Amino acid sequence: MTNEFLDMNKEAKSLVESLKKLNDEVRGYKTSKEQLADLNKTLAGFITETKKLTEQSSKVIENTSKLTPSKIDKKVDEISKRIDTFETLVNKMVDRVERTETSISNQMKLLTKAVESNSEAIDSKLKKKGIF
Repeated sequence: MTNEFLDMNKEAKSLVESLKKLNDEVRGYKTSKEQLADLNKTLAGFITETKKLTEQSSKVIENTSKLTPSKIDKKVDEISKRIDTFETLVNKMVDRVERTETSISNQMKLLTKAVESNSEAIDSKLKKKGIF
């Protein structure tokens, strides 16, 4: 009976060992399954992004194909004309500012002469009256 008990104990240990190995394998499969699920999600995201990029690339290619040298030249000419018009307007404004500045300067000179003249006249009248 002791031999039987030892054999049963040995078998039980072997069975426990086998169950542990099986448990480890099941855990490994669960981990692998979770990793595959994560990978599947990641790949689905990549596929979606690739689809979006493909659609956007298609639009870029379509728009690029519409560009021709003559269209580019036409746009450059339009921009050049606008720059010329802007330059003309800026030059007119600079000229107007310079003329206004000259006019103000002349008016200041006249005003200064008038004040000096009035000051001299007042001084002269005050001297005649003996106040100054």
